Amino acid sequence: MKIYHLHIKDNDAAEYDTHFYFTHATKDGTALWEDYNNAYAKVIESDSNEWTLSDVLDELEKMGWNRTAVERVEVEY
Repeated sequence: MKIYHLHIKDNDAAEYDTHFYFTHATKDGTALWEDYNNAYAKVIESDSNEWTLSDVLDELEKMGWNRTAVERVEVEY
């Protein structure tokens, strides 16, 4: 199963950029991009103006995406 890196960029302040890793049984990276945009649109169009990024990620999980941890290994040469 492939792991896809979702890098959410903050246009105003790079220190708020976030990174998430997802897997899906049948979808690819293009589908993650499309599903993220659909989830984002659904959440911001909801009745509540108090949405958070977690709400968008929850919508992705409802679409079958699974968050996964990726361990980072750094070496020196």
